[in-house]
Amino acid sequence: MLLHRVTLRLARNPTEPDGDPRRGYVLMLPLDGDGKIDIKRYEASPSLCTVNRFAPGAEDDAEGFLRRTAHGWVFVYDTPEEGPEEPIAGFEGHSLNLNDYLSISHRGGPALTYQVTEKVELHTAG
Repeated sequence: MLLHRVTLRLARNPTEPDGDPRRGYVLMLPLDGDGKIDIKRYEASPSLCTVNRFAPGAEDDAEGFLRRTAHGWVFVYDTPEEGPEEPIAGFEGHSLNLNDYLSISHRGGPALTYQVTEKVELHTAG
């Protein structure tokens, strides 16, 4: 299956006027030709769609999965200590091409804006 590794880094936000490239997410997911999530390929192998949250200091790092719920898309983490689900605003119709922006409700707080800084095609078994 063709997956993409997409890196999102914290962009300018009211609380971070310069952004912070040390904070963000690395996503593994199938994308279509427009850079949007490929729903059919996601549904065929949802366990391959992972998220890794990174930040300075290990207390904010987390590993989990991308999940589609009745209320939209969320990041779901492996343990409660890693934090609550993080909703992704408008994810299904949003492209994840270089320099695109995405809003994520980080650790149950207000939505913050992240910028796509890397997008790499990867082939996996499955």
